[in-house]
Amino acid sequence: MNRTRLGQLEKRKGRPLDTLVELAGAAADTPVDLRPQLLGAAGLALGRLGLPDVGAQTVRRALDLANVAGNHSAGRRLLRHLDALEDFRPPLRLSTPSKTACVGAREALGRLCKTVELPTVIAPDRAELADLDERRYEHPEATLCRLLPAADRLPPALATLWLAVTGSAYRLRAGQRAEIEADLRRAEQYLQAALWAARKAGDVAGEADALQRLAYVVADHGDHRQALELAERADGIYDRIDDRAGRGTTLVVQGMFLFYLGRPHEAIATQRRALKLLPPSAIRLRYAAYQHLGSFAAALDDFDAADRYAGRAAELLDAVEPGSAARLLWLRAAIAARRSRYRAAAKHYQEALEILRGVHYADAALVTVELVRVLILEGSHDEAHRTALSVRQLVIPLQRNRHVSAALAELIRGDRQALTLARVERVRAALERARMRPSWRSLRVPAGPV
Repeated sequence: MNRTRLGQLEKRKGRPLDTLVELAGAAADTPVDLRPQLLGAAGLALGRLGLPDVGAQTVRRALDLANVAGNHSAGRRLLRHLDALEDFRPPLRLSTPSKTACVGAREALGRLCKTVELPTVIAPDRAELADLDERRYEHPEATLCRLLPAADRLPPALATLWLAVTGSAYRLRAGQRAEIEADLRRAEQYLQAALWAARKAGDVAGEADALQRLAYVVADHGDHRQALELAERADGIYDRIDDRAGRGTTLVVQGMFLFYLGRPHEAIATQRRALKLLPPSAIRLRYAAYQHLGSFAAALDDFDAADRYAGRAAELLDAVEPGSAARLLWLRAAIAARRSRYRAAAKHYQEALEILRGVHYADAALVTVELVRVLILEGSHDEAHRTALSVRQLVIPLQRNRHVSAALAELIRGDRQALTLARVERVRAALERARMRPSWRSLRVPAGPV
């Protein structure tokens, strides 16, 4: 079985039983590196036959093969197979397969699995789940590739944590693909299941954790009021069980939602309370609190406080991912620009841009526009024009978003004299509006294999 034929069988929607039989017959002659794809194609065929649960289990075993071999491209492909198998469930009405078809399918699958040697993989323990919870920030798909195969062999005591981490990984995956709503729906389903599992097990800390994670998903849908309510419920539980770190964590989240709801003074007070509760080891959260405080103070034109908080966040930069570091530079640039310190602002924008080009295409475009603006205000018109033209390298990756691509086209249209401050402000406003849409999240630079 070669790659071309495997691709054809993956796409073939009719005659799923014939597909399974062909795959089983060709398994012995299929190269080792194609066997994850072979099993994945079999899983899809089972779903098309009307056996989506068996199909999903088969694709999870294919993920095991891909993980053991370090085959990251196969793993990403198999995640999409699991997405497709979800679509075979109700309300989509599949005809019930006949008893003969079921027997034939299971016999073909048995022959296939007997030929393809499946690895013995141990389910993740609590320590590994905690590590995966950290890993998901930069590599959500790679995290899902490890998490999802464990679905049918996980110890019951770890079910709540596994569901919570999987839901959060799906939420972050939504920022790396165009299928945002589908991934947010999956995130919500897993986190609701985590909430149910925690309540059933009497795990109050797990319940608070699930509520807090769910608040992020609700906020991604734009409902910051309900997100705040969920975070406040988590806060109440943490307070009841005297979990200071948990309270500190949820206060960081609450402060963010309060700011989005137009309550900046309450947001600042909440972040300050969070810093009093968070332990020194919670570096990521302390960094987030200081960065939020800097943004909130800048929004209130308290630039001295904004600078002070940004400086405290900068002390923790070594422990955060590149995207967060770039956003701190972006904040410091915006503060400097508001204080008419254009050369300092340009320096911070350029440093942020160097990072964002490898992290988020649309953020890089917006930072470029803000850099052009401060260069014009400084009087460096030639440099501003050269910088504006540099967005051409972002046109292709951003062309699928019509709002962003139209704004960039406006920026680079015409010669140096056409690049006026008024035009740059229009482009900047258009990108800020686009930034409020969910599609902005999908304009990230795809994560590489890990």
